Amino acid sequence: KYDEAIKLFKKAYREYELLGWDTFCVYGLAQAYVESGKKKDAVSTVTLLKGKPKDPENLKYYIKAKRLLASMYVQSAQYDDAKVVLKELGSCNNDAVAAFSNNLLGEILMKQGKRKDATLMYLRTVLLFSKKNTKERPEALLKVVKILKEDRNNKYKDFEKMLKTEYPS
Repeated sequence: KYDEAIKLFKKAYREYELLGWDTFCVYGLAQAYVESGKKKDAVSTVTLLKGKPKDPENLKYYIKAKRLLASMYVQSAQYDDAKVVLKELGSCNNDAVAAFSNNLLGEILMKQGKRKDATLMYLRTVLLFSKKNTKERPEALLKVVKILKEDRNNKYKDFEKMLKTEYPS
């Protein structure tokens, strides 16, 4: 019921924006727009965010909204816009967000035909972040394996072994 969610988030944003619910409502509204296929509306919604909030609870939704925005920019081949958002996200002191940014930059580089640079960006995620990262790091490992296999580089076996050892599931 995304259309109903859109109406409710818009109403909540208007009524509770000044009470600290603006970031949460913007993220929820953008997510509902994405799920209902209205990506342009989602992009314009995220631009309602005026700046990085100081409240940690709001910061969590701010980061989620910006991650969503960067992903939508990449999907629509607006790479320069995505890089601006990713640079902003890179200033957060959060390893998962930094790993996400590296992986999305790797995806941009792949779409631009820069395989070697993309591989290096994925390797940055693999090497800089701990095994405790169970989302972005294994994703980066998988992409390194895929790229090296396609390039007929036998080094893929080392990364494939690392992937299977560290993330057996």
